[in-house]
Amino acid sequence: MVMALAVIAAAGFFLCLTPASLNACPASPAPNASYTTIYSIPNGCEQSSCDYFLAARLNDADPTYLDFWLEGNADGWIAVGFSETPIMANSDVFACALDTNNNSIPVLIDAWNGLGNSNTRDTQQDLCSRVLEYTFGRILCSFTRAIDTGDLNGQDLQLNDDLFLLLGTGSNPSVANPPMLTLHTVTPLSSSSMLNVVSRVSEHDYRVFARIPAGCQRSSCMYYLAVRTSPIDTESLDFELEGDAQSWIAIGLSKTPTMESADVSGCVVQTDSSVAVVDAWNLPSTTNNVRDTQQDISPTSSSFGDNRISCKYSHNQTHAHTCTYYAYMYLHCVCFTCRFSRPIVSGDTEQDVPMNDNYYLLFGRGNTPSTAQ
Repeated sequence: MVMALAVIAAAGFFLCLTPASLNACPASPAPNASYTTIYSIPNGCEQSSCDYFLAARLNDADPTYLDFWLEGNADGWIAVGFSETPIMANSDVFACALDTNNNSIPVLIDAWNGLGNSNTRDTQQDLCSRVLEYTFGRILCSFTRAIDTGDLNGQDLQLNDDLFLLLGTGSNPSVANPPMLTLHTVTPLSSSSMLNVVSRVSEHDYRVFARIPAGCQRSSCMYYLAVRTSPIDTESLDFELEGDAQSWIAIGLSKTPTMESADVSGCVVQTDSSVAVVDAWNLPSTTNNVRDTQQDISPTSSSFGDNRISCKYSHNQTHAHTCTYYAYMYLHCVCFTCRFSRPIVSGDTEQDVPMNDNYYLLFGRGNTPSTAQ
């Protein structure tokens, strides 16, 4: 199939996460940052008129964090809970609450509902406060939390999992010190099905170009490719590659359905188990692969674990960067993080093709480790 890559659409998102450092907060989102609506009550309401509104986005400075926007009609508190079941027990709760000592500015609360639905403050408060407001019976707050906090106290769920959402409000301010949630007057509403918030906020602007086998779910695809126009630089494209491979995964662009004279980019697992992004070229009349003289890829994020590689990259810098290695093991997944992207037209006429033209796509992955530097 011949196609042009300079287009936009939708895809999923996969992260192998390194838990955040305790008390770490990335940079705040810009005042005009766009969020993806997760839930609105009534459905389809305008944000400012919703009885309950929840939105989220990946943090620009560190995409292992989620920025949340929560607002609604309440005189006591508003909260969202994440749970493996559609009930309150064992749920991870983020709340904004008023208290009787200061009923004009909400307090941000990181809480946990135990087996008996009892609500307690987390031992480790992992929410980064951004905006807290209360005006005329309406609470508004924005905050940031790591997708995986690394909380060893069993009071945080990993937000990259499929979870039920519990949507609650309360009418009475807190009388506790420090503030806590008062008993709700109406049982919190549960989402009708499980939802992966990370996938939801990441899928709205990527277009899937390849799923092998066809129709596979991203996490089970042998090969997966998605592309979008970079929101930072519209002259660049962001790529997402993922698949089953022990050594490398790549995408090639060619004017023919063969490997010769193909523009190749992808992720390579190195001998020290770190992951590097590579801008390469297949020589004319051969299948030999060489590194581009001019490395036009800049890292975005990647991971390698259980013989599966996942990477994101953009083409908007002149040098490739070796990914940072995180020596943290989680569910048998060794995580490596990098980011990269590439200009639609790089200016390298010898070894880069302009991506606003039509090409055959060459989907490759390999299991033989690289020994080259």
